Amino acid sequence: MLVYVLFGICGWIQGSNANLTVGCPSQVKTRHGIARITCTIEGEPLPNKEDVNWVKKDGHRLNADSSNRDLGYTSTIEEINGRFVVSLEITIFTKYDYDVYTLEAMNADGYYSNETEVVEGPERPQVFCPNRVKSNSGTAKVTCTVRGKPLPNKTNVTWVRRNGGHTFNANSSNEDLGYISTIEEKNGEYVVTLEVTLLTTQSYGTYTLEATNEGGYSYQKIDIIEGDQGVTSSSENLHLEPLPLLLSMLACCILFYHL
Repeated sequence: MLVYVLFGICGWIQGSNANLTVGCPSQVKTRHGIARITCTIEGEPLPNKEDVNWVKKDGHRLNADSSNRDLGYTSTIEEINGRFVVSLEITIFTKYDYDVYTLEAMNADGYYSNETEVVEGPERPQVFCPNRVKSNSGTAKVTCTVRGKPLPNKTNVTWVRRNGGHTFNANSSNEDLGYISTIEEKNGEYVVTLEVTLLTTQSYGTYTLEATNEGGYSYQKIDIIEGDQGVTSSSENLHLEPLPLLLSMLACCILFYHL
């Protein structure tokens, strides 16, 4: 009887050592449109690699050592220090890819799993501006848009005047330097307007609109160049070259002769 008890205890200990531990993060956020899940599998014996699989909530299965370019999945499994490190990278995202992903592993002792929810994370801002703006009657006006998930704080949207090294917020003005900048939220994005009213040699050049949120940093450069300085009515603007004037007089004479 004692022998059976000892065998039972030894068997329980062996079974306990044979259990697998599957460790995964409970949640992963996308970053720049990509999600990466990294899990570990520990225990003895480790499962065969073909017995380690990812399963989506919708039932789609993917082996932990395979990829599917059409669906944008790449999974790797590597043995490091007596355990498996399993990584899944998702590069093509639709609304169906924000889901729960379960890592399954089987060995001779049984079935083990853990799951990770993939949710939408912050996305780096997008800044859209014209490449070049010409001054008109001594002023220049630039209009840009800023998008982001989430939108940056207004304090994190700034202008940088490169040739002068001056930095100022997108919702500020400076009469001495001759600029007015406004930022307004419309339809889930920012409309940023910069008006430079005192154009000097130092005012022309490259201006950069910068935006930062939880997802990262983005910028767009704009060149303000000298353009139309306004139309005057002085007689010098009405001056005609001799040849065009002569041709005009000749045309009038021919028309008068035919009449």
